[in-house]
Amino acid sequence: MGESITKSDKNITDIIQKLKKLYKEVDKDPTITLPEIFGQQDQENFVTYWLAYLLDPQVNGFGVEPLNALLRCANRIQASGKEGIEIEKEYVFKSNGKRIDLLITTPDLVIGIENKLYSGESGEQTKFYWDGMQKLLDLDQHKGKSSLGIYLKPEVNQSEPICEGFQLITYSDLCNELRSIEYDHCRNHRKNFFFYEFLLYVEEKLMKNNETGFPNATEGIKIYYDNREMLNQVKRDYDEFVRKTKGWLNNYLKDNHCKFSSGDLSYKYWLIVENDAWRTLDFHYELLWEKSDKNCILELTKNDSVYLCAHLERASEETKNKFELDKKRQTTIYEEQIKVDFTSEEKAKESIDKIVKRLKSSVFQKYAEIANSCT
Repeated sequence: MGESITKSDKNITDIIQKLKKLYKEVDKDPTITLPEIFGQQDQENFVTYWLAYLLDPQVNGFGVEPLNALLRCANRIQASGKEGIEIEKEYVFKSNGKRIDLLITTPDLVIGIENKLYSGESGEQTKFYWDGMQKLLDLDQHKGKSSLGIYLKPEVNQSEPICEGFQLITYSDLCNELRSIEYDHCRNHRKNFFFYEFLLYVEEKLMKNNETGFPNATEGIKIYYDNREMLNQVKRDYDEFVRKTKGWLNNYLKDNHCKFSSGDLSYKYWLIVENDAWRTLDFHYELLWEKSDKNCILELTKNDSVYLCAHLERASEETKNKFELDKKRQTTIYEEQIKVDFTSEEKAKESIDKIVKRLKSSVFQKYAEIANSCT
């Protein structure tokens, strides 16, 4: 603690200051798209249903313009109005039982769309789809129409359709055409939102990795390259510091007669306090370093706080009632926030003693007694 700063320390400090200056303008709030909110950003069905809504002139608020944008990508005749246009999701061809993502019928066309975000064609799908579409053209309601197969994908997906009847169109092509649509923004805010949010999703998530040009080395990259040996050594030193601290904490807790199983110091939870007999109940105590689903690095070099929690997971309703678990809290029976300091051995011991003392208090021990009575 009292050692003078070394030349190596000074170099690292200078590097950090340079990087802070370089990246201070970086947006700390990444763009979150609608599918990401629901955890569906990589789900083809979710995006397919969204696309179906945007292409449907009966409901999208933009009329036939989005569908015509798609038809322009395919160099086909555009629809003159929304009459006679129908869109069916996950359409099953009666002739062969195969299911295509979207089937669109217009007064002039039968359009089959296979949406491929990251996967490729499976089992010659497009050949079966094309055959099914040709059979539809024999029906009275579709006589005289032409067929159009569309294989829609982002550029990062290198797959191609097997059937020559299917035309490859990228999301970049579609997005560029959709961007050209003129719209009265004051007309319908909700439909306007769904339309432009789709464009944002395509541009932020499907097109972001499409750049194929030679990359430019940023100033930050150059700083890392010039100092990589030193910075890599710092990372190794930190990992060793965390490993030793973890070992010290475990040993000190054992000296206090607490049975702790180790968590990973790099993630939000740290240690779990349990009894072998409690495992059938899925009851235990936890020390959490972070109250969120976002992974964090354990703050060992400055003051911090932990959450001491009593958890009951996957238990029967009868057991939950014994613990008086509030359904709104899901698995947490009780929790407290405790201030800790691991900047020195003396302060670390004080912090652990504080945690152990609280853990052994009647507030927490009453749950251990309930757990013991249930086993």
